[in-house]
Amino acid sequence: METLLIRLGHDLTAPVGWCRSDSPDQVTRGPLAQAAAAAAGARVVVLVPAVDISLASAHLPTRQRHRQRQALPFALEEQLATEVEQLHFAVAATSQGDTVHSAVVDRALMRRWLDTLQVAGLKPQAVVPDLLTLPRAPGEWSLLAEPDGWLLRTSDSDGIAFEPDALSLLLPLALQQAGDRKPATLHLYAAAGSAAAEVETCCAQFGVKLQRSAPSSPLAPLAAGAAAAPVVNLLQGEFSLRDERGKQWRPWLPAAVLFGVLVLLQAGMAVTRYVALSREQSRLDRAIDKVYLTTFPDAKRIVDAPVQMQQRLDALRRGRTGQEFTRLLAAAAPALHGTDVELRSLQYSPGRLDVALHVASLQQLDQIKQQLTGAGLQAEITGADNGAHGVTGRLSVHGAGK
Repeated sequence: METLLIRLGHDLTAPVGWCRSDSPDQVTRGPLAQAAAAAAGARVVVLVPAVDISLASAHLPTRQRHRQRQALPFALEEQLATEVEQLHFAVAATSQGDTVHSAVVDRALMRRWLDTLQVAGLKPQAVVPDLLTLPRAPGEWSLLAEPDGWLLRTSDSDGIAFEPDALSLLLPLALQQAGDRKPATLHLYAAAGSAAAEVETCCAQFGVKLQRSAPSSPLAPLAAGAAAAPVVNLLQGEFSLRDERGKQWRPWLPAAVLFGVLVLLQAGMAVTRYVALSREQSRLDRAIDKVYLTTFPDAKRIVDAPVQMQQRLDALRRGRTGQEFTRLLAAAAPALHGTDVELRSLQYSPGRLDVALHVASLQQLDQIKQQLTGAGLQAEITGADNGAHGVTGRLSVHGAGK
């Protein structure tokens, strides 16, 4: 079936752009109702702004999708500024093993998107973050330039959306943090005369090959990825297409009832074993809860002790990520950025960023400290090892007033 791609913007009353999967360069703009008329007989995929969506990953000790959706709020709550009760969590199709990739969006905003589409007469089969439809080959990053911002896709399920004036800070920082995982090629989708020169300079600095394309519209390159199976479809859980699926299953209801009766008979024959296993499970659950409370005495409630324990252990290993970390890193980044500065490691604890880096001399290490202080931060050199090829230093950076 042919796919019609519709891209929503921040203003839901403004005109939208749409195109068909077989002609991505033929983009039409107009009212959403006009797009609905063009959607007759087509599979509808709606792109929503990635800047309104958080892409996050967590390690969960379960491979069942419904259990993953249940556990994600507890695994990610320390990374999110909003209360998890107000958020909608969708599991990505790229999740493998115990590594779960996800997209998180405000539940009220998700409802506004769907209500707006319904009023226009649209019932989409998929709602996808626009960032995750940007084409990306193996070993490649993709960067899309638009008048109101940038989309940078760094993997199948990850990337960032940022304002136009943040390019000079965030692109070098992303390449630097990638380390050995930096891409061999950066594919830039941009109209002629945009910030291509700035991107080219950054790629040359990090030894990344730059490939350019000049699409007729920002929607054109997104159409290729949107025509395939989405990396993550936000229509999950309470927003899934279960009502439509229920209609398809109604003719099979008698057979399903008969199957249910057979299952109940089988369950009755095994009731003794079930009761014994249930008692053993309850005993083990109580033991796990006791271990969790002993290990983490500050825990206030237990919902799923194994998942909560794994999340706590991950937080202890990797440190916590949140708005404070983002602000502290953004403030420190200009001082840590330079062709002769090699960042070795970053460790974050509440209110403090511990940085290990390699520089040419002790004087340069002190200059970095002064730059951090000039940026309104509190910086302290906690160690310095002078070697034949330079100095390996350690800095402790705090926010102002810490």
